[in-house]
Amino acid sequence: MRTAQAAKPSAYSLPNGRWAGIDGNWSTTEVLLGSQQQKVNVLIGTALSELWAVGTGGCYPNEPHCSSARGGLYDPMQSKDWHDMGTWQLGLDHLNHSANGRYGLDALQIEPTDSEKGLSMKQALTSAYNSTDYYLGIFGLGITQGNFGDVVAKSPLTAAVEDYGLFPSYSYGYTAGAHYHNTPASITMGGFDSSRFINHDIDFTVTKQDTLLRTLVRGIEVETDGNETPSNWNSSVEALSGWDAPFVALIDTATPFLWFPDQVCDAFAQALNLTYDVTLGLYTIDNDQYQQHHNSDALGFRFTLSSTDNTDDLGDPMNTPGVVNITVPIKALISTVQYPFDNEAIKYGDPAVPYFSLRRSGDNSTYVIGRSFFQEAYLLTEYDRETFSIHQALFPDSPNESAVLETIEQPDGSPYPPPKSRNDGMSTAAIVGIAVGVTIAVVLTLALIGWWFWHKRSKAKNAAEDEKRSENSTPSTTCDTHSPSFWSRLLHRKNPHQDPTVQQDVKPSEAPDTQIYELFAPVPPVELNADDGETDDDSRMIGQHINSYEQARLKLDRQLAGPVPEYTPAADGWAPPPEKAPYEYSQPRLHADAPSNGSVSPQAFDSTDSHNSNRMPASTGSLVSPLTPRDGWAEGSTNASNLSSPSAVPRPETRDQSTLSDAHTGHRLPAGSESPASVQLPPSSAVQRTPIDPSRIVFLGPLPDSVRRRHGRPEASGGTVQNDSVDGTLGSNYFEEGERMLPLRGQVNHRAEAPPVSRGAEGPGDGAPGDGGMEFVHVPQMAARRYSWEEGTTN
Repeated sequence: MRTAQAAKPSAYSLPNGRWAGIDGNWSTTEVLLGSQQQKVNVLIGTALSELWAVGTGGCYPNEPHCSSARGGLYDPMQSKDWHDMGTWQLGLDHLNHSANGRYGLDALQIEPTDSEKGLSMKQALTSAYNSTDYYLGIFGLGITQGNFGDVVAKSPLTAAVEDYGLFPSYSYGYTAGAHYHNTPASITMGGFDSSRFINHDIDFTVTKQDTLLRTLVRGIEVETDGNETPSNWNSSVEALSGWDAPFVALIDTATPFLWFPDQVCDAFAQALNLTYDVTLGLYTIDNDQYQQHHNSDALGFRFTLSSTDNTDDLGDPMNTPGVVNITVPIKALISTVQYPFDNEAIKYGDPAVPYFSLRRSGDNSTYVIGRSFFQEAYLLTEYDRETFSIHQALFPDSPNESAVLETIEQPDGSPYPPPKSRNDGMSTAAIVGIAVGVTIAVVLTLALIGWWFWHKRSKAKNAAEDEKRSENSTPSTTCDTHSPSFWSRLLHRKNPHQDPTVQQDVKPSEAPDTQIYELFAPVPPVELNADDGETDDDSRMIGQHINSYEQARLKLDRQLAGPVPEYTPAADGWAPPPEKAPYEYSQPRLHADAPSNGSVSPQAFDSTDSHNSNRMPASTGSLVSPLTPRDGWAEGSTNASNLSSPSAVPRPETRDQSTLSDAHTGHRLPAGSESPASVQLPPSSAVQRTPIDPSRIVFLGPLPDSVRRRHGRPEASGGTVQNDSVDGTLGSNYFEEGERMLPLRGQVNHRAEAPPVSRGAEGPGDGAPGDGGMEFVHVPQMAARRYSWEEGTTN
């Protein structure tokens, strides 16, 4: 098994991009930006600590040539990794540009090559800009932190080392490449390419205040090859800048130009016969000069450089220890500019203008050595040691194949954080830990699966045994809440593991203290036909005339009714009715002196019985459900025999009568009660009920004083409209065994409006105080059997 320790980063060479530019032909490097890996070609900036790319506004829409010429466009808003920080000035003010860019942190990737693997980082300081001041994007290799309001961002090089461990140290080697040698740029991160320069041991000091690279320009000379000396020269070597006027120059490869003092520029112009173009701000040359210098190495420039802190002359300033001489041929300093250089100072379609890479600094105190110089020089920077060095560049025939990368390890005592450790493989301990974890997970999974199958099998076996014991046991008239059949019926589903052929005998582990009955499911109301109360001569049932309303109700009840159960009172005087016992309506037995119009009066209470005024006579026939009492009682009324109708309800007529006699039955009624003239039928419902035991009817009293019924809508005496239905069910608290059955009973109310009631000649209804009031009769029934309705108003 192969194991690997934490991989140490090594020197890494950035891949080369295309040749591009409007102020020369420059070698770029290729990077991928954003989560969508947008490919852009950028230049290297040694004084910049950010990555700039041309935004989508850098070209007009539908201009593929522009996008390709500018190295590709970058849209940060398309990236899922983009963290926006707002719009800020780009910086590099010493180059006299003031463009703005959209700053943020975004993903940066480098594609793998044949010799290098790919690298990636999630948060690189990036800016998208649309200005043409910088025609190509720039990859800054500085380590200066950027301040963006409250946000302090690391440079791409710093983040790559400190946060991602991509490079071994804060160092790089760079040369710009040269198109006239057909040699691309060389950018080595965390080291250098020793095949691209002549080595020496002279180091310059990095400026500590801003970590920028500056060098002391001790002198500049131009020399001919000796074949032909210009007429205005005194010798083959002409001094352009001497020891008596040295100057400090910033190394910044974001610009191609040499930004020198005006007097040095004048010396160049005089020696080379240059013309200054005020419009372009450049020293231009004609086409003949361009061809002559481009094809010849007759002229060369020697730059004498040293560290800024080296001011020794020792009699020979140009050859003092610590001094480095770099020779640059004239072909490296001539090029062309074209549209849209300098904000379209060169118009679209105009020919390119040859120029010499020299610009006057004017009032700007910053002097710059730019990219054109580093076509012939190699820059090696080590921020960890706070040093850099400049070397004469070399141009091997196959620069990429012959590259020799040397890694620069971070030295002890570096002021910067060490590179973050990266694991390209797993150590032995990590592999063993993962193997142990996987083994434990597999064992636990198998144990869980085994337990599930055992539990499933045991559950099925227990269910079969329970079913067998249940079938072998004696059927019970009560409902066992612990029986599987009970829960199956309640949930309306079957046990998938239950075998119907196996007998079950279930004994509850704990018997309930009370019996529980399954309640019926409610059914939607049935709308009945209503008429004016007149009798249909063609409607006859059981030899009697009934109106269409009653006929419709009887028809529905017959359709919904089941077989009539045999009612047998229990020995102890009370027993719950069978579960879901069917109800069949029976026409009440008519009294001998019933009126010929078919109206039937229910049996009245025998008020002559002194022992029990609520006792029904023995001759009472089969009764329908009594009236449902309303809320409230007349205050102080405790005996049904002495209750009176509400006196607060106004009557249309007054009739003085203390006691009334039922004209049809001959039985005495309590004062204030009235005898209905027609049978009140139970409401139509799909629920079947048990016939009423007439021996257990209880009279509960009249309607309260403050309520009266008008056209099926109760009102308070003051005229305020109340609810359409008043809940009058009082439960089963007023019969013999009410206390014992109280926890078991619910209340189910069913109401139906009866048709208008016809009165006999001697019946009440003339509106006298104390008569004509609606009375309530309560019959003790179980919740599933209880129903009631209200009697209509008198005619």
